[in-house]
Amino acid sequence: MSSGVPFADFLAETSRVSVFDGVKPLPPSAPAYGDMLRRLFQSTDFETYGKGGASGDMIIDMNVDTYIGLCEPVPADDAKRHANLQKLVDSGEIDKFPTIPSLSITLIEDGDAKVIGHDGRHRAMLVRSLGYHCVPVRLMAFGFMWGAPMPLVKGKSAERVPYPKWLWCQNDKSVKRDKYRFRFPVPESDSGKAYAIPRSV
Repeated sequence: MSSGVPFADFLAETSRVSVFDGVKPLPPSAPAYGDMLRRLFQSTDFETYGKGGASGDMIIDMNVDTYIGLCEPVPADDAKRHANLQKLVDSGEIDKFPTIPSLSITLIEDGDAKVIGHDGRHRAMLVRSLGYHCVPVRLMAFGFMWGAPMPLVKGKSAERVPYPKWLWCQNDKSVKRDKYRFRFPVPESDSGKAYAIPRSV
């Protein structure tokens, strides 16, 4: 996120408050990050979207609070919805989630990008409630491709759109201010990089 903006203030002001403020540290007996991912998520997304190369999809490990901050504001009943999800997991009714959290990203003016959709916020919150600070996220690109040259500027045959420096949050209709954007999560040198589940982050 841009410097000088307290993250807690951003979450509160934009109604993106996490229901997990004050989560306890990860206990020493907890599984390693990679083992936790294999326990909670099916392998399909990792195998399909983590191959790397020129593609509209790639996977990265993202800080959970950053992910929540990029999603649309949290609805009033969010804590209740999460509690219901937690019960399903604890009871064994949900063995593994079929998909990992995702963000849909498109290019906007000034060489920036913006989140236009998300899926999996409650899954990410569940990971956070277990004491883990990161979660794998599928990044879906619209109007450009990971691991490929940026598209040409409209009306110009040789000039390409600059690689994004900032990623703006979903559904912010207010005047642009620094607190509504994060550093673009994928350095240009890592665009299209293959994903392998790490043991730790």
